[in-house]
Amino acid sequence: MNMNRDNVERLGSGFIGAILIFFIGWHWHVAIAVWLSVILLVRSFRMTEKWYGTLPILGTTVLFRYLSITGGWDMPFYMEFAFSLLVLLPLWAALYTDRWYARSGRRLGALLMFPLVYTAGDFLLGFSPIGTVFSPAVGQFSYAALAQTVSLTGLWGLTFLIGLTATTVNYIWENGFDLRKIGRPVAVLVAVFALLLAYGYGKILLTRPSDGTVRVAGITEPHLSDYWSITDNGAPRESKAEYTPELTAMQNRLFAQSQRAAEYGAQIIFWSEGNAVMYEDDLDTFLERSRTFAREHGVYFAPTPLVLRYDRMKNDNLIYLFGPDGDILFRYEKTISWYPTDSDGIIPSVETPWGTLSAVICFDLDFPQFVRQAYQQDVDILLVPGYDTEPISPFHTQIGWLRGVEYGFSVFRQANKSTSIATDYNGNVLAYQNYFDTSDRLMIADVPAKGIWTIYGTVGDWFIALVWATLAAVVVLTVRDLARRRKG
Repeated sequence: MNMNRDNVERLGSGFIGAILIFFIGWHWHVAIAVWLSVILLVRSFRMTEKWYGTLPILGTTVLFRYLSITGGWDMPFYMEFAFSLLVLLPLWAALYTDRWYARSGRRLGALLMFPLVYTAGDFLLGFSPIGTVFSPAVGQFSYAALAQTVSLTGLWGLTFLIGLTATTVNYIWENGFDLRKIGRPVAVLVAVFALLLAYGYGKILLTRPSDGTVRVAGITEPHLSDYWSITDNGAPRESKAEYTPELTAMQNRLFAQSQRAAEYGAQIIFWSEGNAVMYEDDLDTFLERSRTFAREHGVYFAPTPLVLRYDRMKNDNLIYLFGPDGDILFRYEKTISWYPTDSDGIIPSVETPWGTLSAVICFDLDFPQFVRQAYQQDVDILLVPGYDTEPISPFHTQIGWLRGVEYGFSVFRQANKSTSIATDYNGNVLAYQNYFDTSDRLMIADVPAKGIWTIYGTVGDWFIALVWATLAAVVVLTVRDLARRRKG
C-alpha cells in the first residue's frame, strides 16, 4: 500500500511539474508556475529509486516545453525541438545533481546543489543564441517588489531563490513538517525573502523621479505584407514595383502619426522595429525626409528603416536618431539577429536636455551582458523598437523591463504584432498598449528624465561569481569526503 502511494506521489509530482512548464514563458505564462514546477520535479526525482525511472518525466518536460515554444518564432520543427532541449538543460542538470546529493544523505548538498547548478546553468544558457528569454527569472515581473532583486544580483539572484525555495520546501516535506528538524533552513529562507522584499518595497517607495519627465511617443503601423519574406527570397529588383505603393503609403502613415505625437507634446518620437520598409536606393530620400521632420517639429526623432538589399538575403535593420536641428546623432543596426548583420556591437548614446538617450532593437534586449554598455554610458532612457508574434505577446515585451530594473534606466519598448510598454527604472508601468486590441497604435508616456544607480550595473555579475565559487567548494568537499570513505 505504501509502495503504491509513493509511486502515485512520485509520478503525480513529476508529471504535474512537467506539465507546468507549459505555463513558463510565452503567451500562457503564469509567474508562479516555475516555482511550483521545480518543487514538484525535485520531489519526483528524489523519490525515484533508479535514475532511468525519471526518463518518462524527462520526456514530458520536453513535450510541454515544445508545446509552449512552437509557433512563437518562425522556424522549422527541428529548430523548435532543439531549442526545447537546450532550454531544459540547466533544469535537468540541477535535478540529477540534486537527486544524487539528496539520496546520499548530504544535507547541505541537498539544500544547495539544485539552486547552485540551476543558476550556473541558467547563466551559461544566457550566452546561447536564445539569450535569457527562457530563464526562470525573467517571468517574475508580476512580483514587482521581489523583482527588484535583479538590481542587486542580476537575473541570477532570482533563479537561485527559486531553486532554494524548491529544495527547502522539499526538506520540509521530507521531514514531516517537524519544526525541530526544519527550523534552521526555513528560518534562512524566510529571512532571505524578508530582506529582499524589504529592499524591493523600499526601493520602489523611495526612488521617485526628481529631475522631471520627458514625453516619449512610440508608433506602430501594421505591415500589410510579410516584408521579411522579401529578404528571405533574396530581394530581387523586380519585386520593388510590386511593393512600392504600399511601402510608400505605410511611410506616409508613420510620418502622419509622428506629427500627431509632436502635436501632443512628445519631445522624443520613435517607431517599432523595421516599421519603414524600403529598398536600398530609397534610403537617402527617406533620411532627408526624417531630417526635415525632426527640424520642423524640434523633436528627437528616431525612425526605424528596414533596408532591403537587392539580390541578397540580408537587410539593414536600423534605428536613426535625429536631433531637433536635423543632424543625425546616431545610427544603430540590430546586433543580435537571426539575419546577417553588419553591426559593430556598440550601443550608441547621446546626451539630451532630458537625460542620456540610447537604443537597442528587439532581441538585443534579451542579453544583459550586451545591454550593460548602456549602463556604462549612464543611459537614462532606452528606446527599444520591437517586432514579435502573438504567441510570445505580452511576455517578450514584459521581460524587457527587467533590463531597466537591473540597470536603473527607463525602458520604452514599442513593438509590432505584440504588446508595447513603457516602464521606469523600478518597472512601474507608465504606458501599455496591446497591438491586437487597438487600431490607433500611437503610445505616449511621460518618462523620468534621469535614471538611478544600481549595484548590479556597477559591480556586474558578482553573484554568479559567488555561485560558481560555492559550487566548486561543495564539489571539492564532496570529492574529499568520498576519498576518505574509500580509505576508511
